[in-house]
Amino acid sequence: MITRPLLFTLLCLTLLGHVAVGKNKRSKGSNLSNVLYVVDYVPMIPHDERYMLSRVFYIPNKDIYSKEIITDPEKIRYVGYKDVDTLIVVTTNEYHNRPEKLKQVPNFYNMVINADGKIYLKLSKYPYSGEFINYYYSGRTFIKGSILDGRLNDTLTIYYEDGVTKKLVSFYKNGHLNGPQTQFFVNGNMAATGMYNDSVKTGTWVEWFSSGAIKRRLFFEKGKLVLAKEDKQWVDLMLKAENFIKNKDDFSAMQCYENALELRKSIPEIYYAKARFEVLLERFDDAIKDLDMAISLEPFYSDAISERITARIRKYRPADNRGKAKVRRPEANNGGEMPKEEKDKLCDDITSMHQYQQMDHGIQLKAIPLFETQESTLRKMTERYCK
Repeated sequence: MITRPLLFTLLCLTLLGHVAVGKNKRSKGSNLSNVLYVVDYVPMIPHDERYMLSRVFYIPNKDIYSKEIITDPEKIRYVGYKDVDTLIVVTTNEYHNRPEKLKQVPNFYNMVINADGKIYLKLSKYPYSGEFINYYYSGRTFIKGSILDGRLNDTLTIYYEDGVTKKLVSFYKNGHLNGPQTQFFVNGNMAATGMYNDSVKTGTWVEWFSSGAIKRRLFFEKGKLVLAKEDKQWVDLMLKAENFIKNKDDFSAMQCYENALELRKSIPEIYYAKARFEVLLERFDDAIKDLDMAISLEPFYSDAISERITARIRKYRPADNRGKAKVRRPEANNGGEMPKEEKDKLCDDITSMHQYQQMDHGIQLKAIPLFETQESTLRKMTERYCK
């Protein structure tokens, strides 16, 4: 059987391409059409005309070779689509320049998973054997792998949005993870590596910082993480802190985070967790300081960068306009005009988040509406603070 996490990752984009477009109905009083985008001959999830193509699918104009808008009902039916008012057919430069031999390699849009758990080409009676390549909407390579008798086999490689930088390299045998797996940062350095045996982590796994320095070593026995004594102590403290927060025991929770940092000052996740709690308490200066530490240890820590954006914005927002969240500490900053130096730092973080989302949105595309909301939020912050 194919492992569930990978199967979901590979197929979610496939399923998006086959949502019944007839369900994307006009709202009452609206002139919006049922629009289906077809990118490099692959149908995408339908969106209405309120959305720009580059905004929904993140295809810059420089990556588009041609775009045709078809509204003639006869032509739309002729090419095989029903219940569609507008068909937008896009060809990327990558596809146009792709060798014919590569164009013939199928992707998961051309496949189905049957009841036996095996992968078949559509309309085929036999399990598929051979290569497959999935692409980003830009036409650049997303996933490359091979299938033997309907099951993942040999090397599977996932790439970042540039289509060149490797994000994950795994080895499969008969549909199961077997052998080494290596994860990479966007700068090309290794993020983690270890072994799988029948889709179960085993032995020693090593994690790195993006700088190339070793972050920690983890040991797995039959898929279960066996923590070293020094790691078990700070992990236990982090779990205790979460429980104290749920019970609104702020003092004890903060004491747990402080004790965890005393044990391991080199773990960015501790600073990040402590900072999130400090944002909850509206201790924004402390939160920003801890997030600075987390990001200094791991520059590609996008969650920490996102939280630092939140902390800076909320710090200068008036106390009576901070949303619906209940504040537990009334002595929080009362807001005010954001100084230019702080605004410049905020804009640097917003720019970084834009870059990370553009580089790493492939997996997130299984939830396009959520990703669209995140992208829209960043765009609004850019317009408000950085122009």
